[in-house]
Amino acid sequence: MYTPKFQNAYDIQSTVIYVGTSGTGVATSEASWKIKKVVLDASGNPTSTKFAGDGLFTQVWDNRTGLTYT
Repeated sequence: MYTPKFQNAYDIQSTVIYVGTSGTGVATSEASWKIKKVVLDASGNPTSTKFAGDGLFTQVWDNRTGLTYT
C-alpha cells in the first residue's frame, strides 16, 4: 500500500490562496510547513506567488495569515 510522504492544506479567501505542504501527520501547529501565498486579481488570475520566510519547511500553518512572504 502506498503511503503519501506529504500532506497539503489549502485556505482560499477572496483574493488570496494559502497552500501549505508538510510531512504526513504533521500538526498544523508544528513549525514543519512550507507555505505559499498566491494573490489573485478581481478576475481570479494570480498576480503574485510568494513563500513564507525562507521557503523551507519551517513555518506553522496556523500562523499563515500573519507570516512574512517574500
